[in-house]
Amino acid sequence: TLEALTDPDGQRLLALPMALREALNRTIREAILNVMTTDNPSMNADSTTFYHADHNNTGTAALTIDNLGAVRIAMRNQTQQNSSKRLGAKNDPAFLLVPHDLIDLAERITNPSDTFVITPAVSTGGELDPRTFKGKVTVVPITHATDVNNYFAWAKPNPGAGIHTFSFDRLTGVQEPEMFQQFDPDAPSMFDSDTGKWKIRFWFDVTLLDWRSAYRQAVA
Repeated sequence: TLEALTDPDGQRLLALPMALREALNRTIREAILNVMTTDNPSMNADSTTFYHADHNNTGTAALTIDNLGAVRIAMRNQTQQNSSKRLGAKNDPAFLLVPHDLIDLAERITNPSDTFVITPAVSTGGELDPRTFKGKVTVVPITHATDVNNYFAWAKPNPGAGIHTFSFDRLTGVQEPEMFQQFDPDAPSMFDSDTGKWKIRFWFDVTLLDWRSAYRQAVA
């Protein structure tokens, strides 16, 4: 706006690039997390959705130490593509994607303090170790999630071991975001108000590669 252009200290204009960068980062982050959690596209290999009972990667259990342990077992039991060999510990959960409502619980499970209290009724494990996942799983908040109960476990990519997660691809030849400016005094908008427009464009695509590397708990 004219006010921004004539601002003595230029703070308004200085804030614009940072706001555009933050908007771009948020868009990319949300796109990746949507593909990893809620989009659930059909896979080309078998025409079945990514999270599906046939893929042995979905359940309905609430987040607890025991239930995360069950997720780890299920992920270890997945077999390599075109093979009967189990992926094993290399396919352990490395990332736990949760809504903000589960952040505190997820942090207590994955990074318990030296002082903790175990409620026996919470777990069927008679000798439950509260440090089972300490230092092994990184909690990733799904900032824009609307469901307060669902959570997702993902393994760390390891193509050499047959563990594939997703790909992030850019348009050929376009590795960085592009900025466009519209500030033409002869444009119709300039007769309505003294304003200019900027936009950021960045071509990218997120593709899921293999359902074996993830597990969803869709909690009722």
